[in-house]
Amino acid sequence: MASNAPRSLKLQQNLDEETLALQGLIEQCCDIANIEVYRTGDPSDVTHADRSRLSALTKSIEEKQNALRPLLSRLEILMGRSEQQKRVNKAYLSSIRRLPREILSKIFLLVAAASSDHERRSTVRWIGGCMGGRYKFAEVCRMWRSVALGTAGLWTSVHLAIRESPAPFTWSFARFEAELKLTKMMPLDVRLSGMWHSTLQSHAGEAWRLLRQEAYRWRSLDLFDLADLAEILTESIDCPILEKLRAKVDVMSLVDNEAMAHGGAVVCRPFDSLRDARQLHTIHIHLFSLFPTIQLRLPRKWKLRQITLLFENPGISQRPGLLLPVVGQFAKTLRRLSIAVLRCDLSPLPPVAAGTIQLPVLMALICSEAGYFLLEHITAPKLQYLRIELNNAPVPGAPPYPLERISAFQALRDLHLTDVSWATPSLLSTLLMVPQLSSLVLTEIKKELAGRCITADLISGLTRGGVDVDGVLTPQNPSCPLPNLTALHLTLYKSETGEAAALVASLRKLGLSRKAPGGDDDTRLAPLSAFTVRYRGSDRKRALAKDIPSWGV
Repeated sequence: MASNAPRSLKLQQNLDEETLALQGLIEQCCDIANIEVYRTGDPSDVTHADRSRLSALTKSIEEKQNALRPLLSRLEILMGRSEQQKRVNKAYLSSIRRLPREILSKIFLLVAAASSDHERRSTVRWIGGCMGGRYKFAEVCRMWRSVALGTAGLWTSVHLAIRESPAPFTWSFARFEAELKLTKMMPLDVRLSGMWHSTLQSHAGEAWRLLRQEAYRWRSLDLFDLADLAEILTESIDCPILEKLRAKVDVMSLVDNEAMAHGGAVVCRPFDSLRDARQLHTIHIHLFSLFPTIQLRLPRKWKLRQITLLFENPGISQRPGLLLPVVGQFAKTLRRLSIAVLRCDLSPLPPVAAGTIQLPVLMALICSEAGYFLLEHITAPKLQYLRIELNNAPVPGAPPYPLERISAFQALRDLHLTDVSWATPSLLSTLLMVPQLSSLVLTEIKKELAGRCITADLISGLTRGGVDVDGVLTPQNPSCPLPNLTALHLTLYKSETGEAAALVASLRKLGLSRKAPGGDDDTRLAPLSAFTVRYRGSDRKRALAKDIPSWGV
């Protein structure tokens, strides 16, 4: 640094000298020629001597400019280096640099947890393909990289995939092996995808064997497509701490076609290799091709508490009721159930030849699209949370949805209805049967289903009677339902702004009438501690909600 000081001083001296000289030349020119004189004066007033003097000064200015240009270039370089040095200095002085490695490690874990799923899966390695991404904070400096490599929790999400390649990528396996070691002894979240089979290149097989040796550390397992993984999941895998399983299952690809051709029921046990996972409590299964002749069974040793079943695009012969035996297997332990029958055009659904399933400890139930069929086939005395998402209107002439079954859940506290087509008299009658309900959420998402549930009559039916709202008493309403309701949230999507505007006064009246005790139902109806109204659609429609009070958001 000392050797640079004389150079910088000399640069400054040269710059000062040339700058002063150039400034003097400019001032001399201004005595003869300036812009004001040029605009207003007579050109013939400039003498021959002044012309000669200006010509000489112009030449001198050009010479000084040529002398200054290399100095300016050096000055720009010097300014750039100075800015870089300032950043380095600030980095040295930063308080985060003085943090203990343990605290920095915890910060990295928080950042990773807040990242997207793609960014979080830093150990994605395509065996026979390309590598995945890294954590950006591990590239800041050697110390941060060292902390990141030493933080085992950053490397526990392992995605092992296979892509066929003409040449073996042995370096990919080496990197996978190295990163697996970074996890130390922490539990692993494993995802398998790609076409796995017995004729894979040796390095891919080695990667699978290495990962399988760590099965005692698997905490969660994601099988992207079970049909592609069937060959490597034939033998039993001991996963003593496995808690969560996610899989996509095309049932037809897992059964013996010859056995089906001879008739009779065929039992499909897609997860027998994981039958000893006694700690497993949560599964998410995406099902295809489940026919009446196929009996889907899960391991008996499992004690599941949470089940999510997605049954996609069933045809006439693929009946949603075939899911009931799976639910019944875990009736005694099931606490949360989500069932969705997607893209189902059957209305009404084919009859289900099954009795009622007793779910004694079920606390939460989510039914999406045609998954509503489940309401007719279960009893759940402890059910507290229910969400129904229909997303389509009933076919004209078909039996109505069995939504009145909600009244059978006498412990229900929280009800969510999304895009549900429900006649107001029936809905109000059902709400009268669940007086214990404390939270109600009604949502319209699709434009074509607007007004099928949230109507003026419904709003009027929920309004407390005999309350002064904006100087006017609300009409008497002795049959106002939901005496214990403390939270009401409405999201509307009205097709016409005029229609939406007409509801504003009614919605305002509803909220204010139940905000505080008073009126005819002073002792019977609890006050609302939370009330919100939102409009989906254009900004103009959303602006309507500004006239409706909200609180407890």
